[in-house]
Amino acid sequence: MRARGLDGGGADRRANPVDIASRALSPAINDPTTAVLALDQLHRLLRHVGEKQLEVGRVLDGRGRLRLAYPTRQWEDFVGLAVSEIRP
Repeated sequence: MRARGLDGGGADRRANPVDIASRALSPAINDPTTAVLALDQLHRLLRHVGEKQLEVGRVLDGRGRLRLAYPTRQWEDFVGLAVSEIRP
């Protein structure tokens, strides 16, 4: 599974910090400085998400009745996306 969602849900994945960190740690590239910089960016992104009130995925009408339910990402999803693929 690829880390989706940290890049705007379909934007150019070359700017994805998860991919940058993974490539930087690969034996072919071996660039720990770039990996650390990418991890710093992931830390900033997770702090930003952590400060937000995440949506519950519900839309109510004027009378308070549920009119639409949709899936949303939760904190655990963002953490999993940020760290699950980074391996040397």
